[in-house]
Amino acid sequence: MNGEHKLTSLKKLETGTIKIGASTTITKYFLLPFIEKFHHLYPNIDISITNHLTCTLLSELKKGSLDILIVNLPMTDDYDLVITPCATLHDCFAGNSSYQKQIASKISLKDLVTNYPIITQKEPSNTRAFLNSIMLKNKIDFHPKFDIVSYSLVKDFAKIGLGISYITKEFAKDELTSKQLIEIPIKELIPKRNIGIVVPKNTILSFATQKLMDIILS
Repeated sequence: MNGEHKLTSLKKLETGTIKIGASTTITKYFLLPFIEKFHHLYPNIDISITNHLTCTLLSELKKGSLDILIVNLPMTDDYDLVITPCATLHDCFAGNSSYQKQIASKISLKDLVTNYPIITQKEPSNTRAFLNSIMLKNKIDFHPKFDIVSYSLVKDFAKIGLGISYITKEFAKDELTSKQLIEIPIKELIPKRNIGIVVPKNTILSFATQKLMDIILS
């Protein structure tokens, strides 16, 4: 009976823990509203969030230390995983008003990175890997002025005029709306990318994990 009661409690989400892996950026700018909704619906479920680089989180997921990852895509294909896109992201280059005055019209990507200090996230973040792939596709030798781990600091460095940052518009709405950062128009098209939910393949998800996925995808 105790086993049956425990299973019933788990199905009703009256008990249990969900272990989530995500970067600090994804957690702050994307995941928090979904965590808030999940906690409101299922207040007795404990929530554990591990913030780290995607490569580290993938290792923890495969070891069973995490139930679910929310990460920037694209990532290397892995046949042991199920990857479900859940949101679209749009990247851009942005600087403060002093750079807007210097760059009066559309500029080529090569001219931008050659003539202006670029601020990016440090390797091996997925965002940096995506930017590197754009540079490679355009045959540009890319060496940013500032390599920074923290996405928030990428924005902060740009706001005080240290260079032009590579940012995600959805994660910089406040700065772009308030004109603390202003998008620099470039001639090339920056492809869209996605946030994805990652879970192990051929694994039965916990009730809590499935409910969180349902909330994010709804």
